[in-house]
Amino acid sequence: DTIAADSMRKRRARIVEFATLDEAVTALRGDRVEAVVHDRPLLRYRLKDDAEGLTLVGGAFNVQDYAIAFPLGSELRRPVSQALLRLREEEHQATYLALITQWLGEDR
Repeated sequence: DTIAADSMRKRRARIVEFATLDEAVTALRGDRVEAVVHDRPLLRYRLKDDAEGLTLVGGAFNVQDYAIAFPLGSELRRPVSQALLRLREEEHQATYLALITQWLGEDR
């Protein structure tokens, strides 16, 4: 079970689970399902170059945090953490949003 599936069950939706996001999108395009519920960043990335006939709708209904893991003692941990924190500062919001759009596509 996934958080998305659990959330949809609470809304009394009929659930069809797929092993991969690509399988779910193929089922959607083939009219075998009415919608796909998945992590918004992954859906944005998946539809970035291939959104024909599909659109993202609504806001997040179950917000989750993401993390980056490094090997213990990695010299990358501190500079990556600092860079991410700087990007979230108000004066860098335009850069942050540009990077998100570059890698994940437009937020439709």
